Amino acid sequence: MGALCPRGHTPLDDEENAHFRMEESQARDSFKISSRAPVHKILLLGAGESGKSTFFRQMKILFQNGFNENERLGYKMTIHSHMIRGVQTLLDVAGKLGLELSGEQAEMAERWRATSSTEQLSHKQGQELARLWADEALQKAWARRDEHHRGEFYDSLEYFFDNVDRISKDGYIPEHNDILYVRART
Repeated sequence: MGALCPRGHTPLDDEENAHFRMEESQARDSFKISSRAPVHKILLLGAGESGKSTFFRQMKILFQNGFNENERLGYKMTIHSHMIRGVQTLLDVAGKLGLELSGEQAEMAERWRATSSTEQLSHKQGQELARLWADEALQKAWARRDEHHRGEFYDSLEYFFDNVDRISKDGYIPEHNDILYVRART
């Protein structure tokens, strides 16, 4: 079977096709519509990180009774990874600005630089993140983040660090706001 593509474009590879088919299937499953209900279709266009996926998630929360527990748990690792990568980038910015962390936080910073972003946060790690986030050097680095790492920080990082105690507790299940704030690649 052939594929027609505009000049300079190539057909999607099998992995991309599978990804798009899976998204379509999830969208159909998420929006089970009775045969009598009118169907409304929306085409969302926009640049990367312009809020298309967030809009879709908002519609699901408002009109489809939100996300079930399994769907919410699916965002947990993304949120934890987002926070780990965020603190690592923030530590890099602090270093480039010549900002030194105070005493105990300097030792914690070294551990966090070596932490895998695929690690699930424990409550103890969450407490460490809260202390790092409160450190004057990291707050100054956060205030000056656009000078050195434009585009590498998600605006929602502050939201997650402000909620780190709840997010790092055992049995954490993301709330709808957590799902709206997380940047999940689609």
